[in-house]
Amino acid sequence: MRRFLAATVSALAVAGSGYSQDLKAKMPVVGESELARLSEQLGDRDYRVREAAGKRFADLGADGLPALKSVARTGNLEATERAIDLIAKIERAVANAKSTAGTVVELKAEEQTLGAAFDVLRKQTGYTIGINGDQNPRSKKVTPQSGKVEFWIALQRLADEANLEVESAVNQGGPVNLVYDPGAVDSRPLGSVTLRPKQAKSSIPIVISGAFRIEAIPVPVANLPQMPAHRVPVLLQITPEPRLRWVGTTQTIVTRAEDQDGRKIIWDHVALEYQNNQAQFEGRALRRGGKGYYGGPVISSEYPATPFQAYLKLLAHADGPSTSLKMLEGKVRGNVWSQSETILALADLSSDFQEVRGESRTLLKAKYEPMPGDASALLLSVTTSHNASEVVPFHGSSALNTNPGGLWLENGPGGRVKLNAVKLSPEELQMAQGFTNAYGLALVDGHGKPMNLSPHTVSQQNLYNNTDGSSTYIIAAQYVVRPTDKEAAGKPAKITFSGTRMKSLDVEFRLKDVPVLRGLGTNVQAPQIFDIYTR
Repeated sequence: MRRFLAATVSALAVAGSGYSQDLKAKMPVVGESELARLSEQLGDRDYRVREAAGKRFADLGADGLPALKSVARTGNLEATERAIDLIAKIERAVANAKSTAGTVVELKAEEQTLGAAFDVLRKQTGYTIGINGDQNPRSKKVTPQSGKVEFWIALQRLADEANLEVESAVNQGGPVNLVYDPGAVDSRPLGSVTLRPKQAKSSIPIVISGAFRIEAIPVPVANLPQMPAHRVPVLLQITPEPRLRWVGTTQTIVTRAEDQDGRKIIWDHVALEYQNNQAQFEGRALRRGGKGYYGGPVISSEYPATPFQAYLKLLAHADGPSTSLKMLEGKVRGNVWSQSETILALADLSSDFQEVRGESRTLLKAKYEPMPGDASALLLSVTTSHNASEVVPFHGSSALNTNPGGLWLENGPGGRVKLNAVKLSPEELQMAQGFTNAYGLALVDGHGKPMNLSPHTVSQQNLYNNTDGSSTYIIAAQYVVRPTDKEAAGKPAKITFSGTRMKSLDVEFRLKDVPVLRGLGTNVQAPQIFDIYTR
């Protein structure tokens, strides 16, 4: 369950904690008899009954998955289709909750220096906490509240005691733009959080949502003349925990916005955003969805928002100015690079080609046969493909931070080499013996023991997509396969293709008392047919 804690720069309020308790109190409770009844109702003749059962299953979340999977196998056509759809939605929600959950740390209520408290957090999370400017606060005595809390909450408590505020918390272990670019890397250390002395006396609304810290920061006054007079701009700053390799914000959904007088504020539907994509300008509009108002990409000529910001364009109320938003709720949708994971796998390998496909144009195809002229070895033929903007093959303990253009081999720490991808020289073939990971591929025998992959032939294609500017890399290779030791079974049993992939996350926010200003411009550009873009 998502935990919300509303806060200001000066203090961490308790309102969010109460909100979390309210949500927990409303969690559905379900029994076997109700699950059986709901399962039957998914295939009911009455559309309203089917809809009600589906809504109840959606509310139950993971608790209803076993029953839904049973319906998907044994139900009638109507029930099966609904169950499959619900399973996909619930599993996405469960995965999203897991990915956005905050790292839990434990603080002890004992007097210590701030520096010592930072060391405690570092030991539990791996995050380095620095202070810009005066370093004296490190020697300040603090007595944190004891207990297990999420990282951002713990850091906020310590920062408040020392009169500090968060300056940055950007994980630099991966790219920060939507198209993979290894050059887009900041110079700050991996896994760092930077604090600074508090600079503003006025409160800035903050919400801590699991592993994310979202602030409603002021829109620069200098930008107001460029914004139409009917617009109420809101700028959100998204700061993930350092472990999350944030790529950028892709969409913002506002489900509730009320000003200081309780009046509903909606999106400015006339607002258009433009971004240059491969020399082509693509119009972006805003639309009303079934569960809120949806905004497009954050890039804008009015405000050059960074990948860690979301720029909201709201419409001023006709009955009078809105000086603040009493309530602003919704979610920010963005992309992150995942941790290392198995992207595709093939088991029960044989002399016939087998293949499996997945998301992001991923493909794994493999077979093996006797090695000509070498009775002690096998020849493994493998083809892989992936969208380079969304998947980066993984090698052992580190992700590949360069574009393809070669065959990377790895065999434990320090045992890494890059070979030409078109044709291997005899020297390279000799150098490439005894590796167990080749460009994200790993092979095991029937006992689960790794097998050596020595490249024999390699070819590579780069298929450029003019529509979205992405590249699909296809690598076809043959490897000489041998057991890693004499006791191994000797024959390939399973091959995996691993890497880091781009994933979409939804981060919920609930902000109160957000100060807002109004645009000062006069020009309002009406949308044209070719400008409208909806998802």
